[in-house]
Amino acid sequence: MKLLLVTVFRKTYLFAFFLAIVAHIAYPYLYDFPYLLVLKMILLFIWMVVFVGFVLYLKYPQICPQGVLLKPKSSLQTTYRIIERFFYYSLAIYVFLPKSYIFPNYIILLIFGVFLGCRIAIKANNCLKS
Repeated sequence: MKLLLVTVFRKTYLFAFFLAIVAHIAYPYLYDFPYLLVLKMILLFIWMVVFVGFVLYLKYPQICPQGVLLKPKSSLQTTYRIIERFFYYSLAIYVFLPKSYIFPNYIILLIFGVFLGCRIAIKANNCLKS
């Protein structure tokens, strides 16, 4: 069960982050939507699975298959870990911010872009080496 939750976390957490950002940006337009409660419940379920998988990933990093993990060089590894943790912590704060603020949407999109760009650069570097 731990392996399943960690694998689901590793495959879906970027999609869950994207859904949270879209929900914050589109909230003023969805305010009168009759099924808003259902959408919130679906997002809550996705976030619960992602959170449990994240906690298990931090507690048991050895159960995650090694082929799935990114393996940056040692010089990039510390930078990648800092960007990764910064993205996770800022997203945890972002989820609890009121949806009426607009400026945090731009900040989290910027951080999301830096995080994805770093992942793409590491994957490209690994493909070029092999």
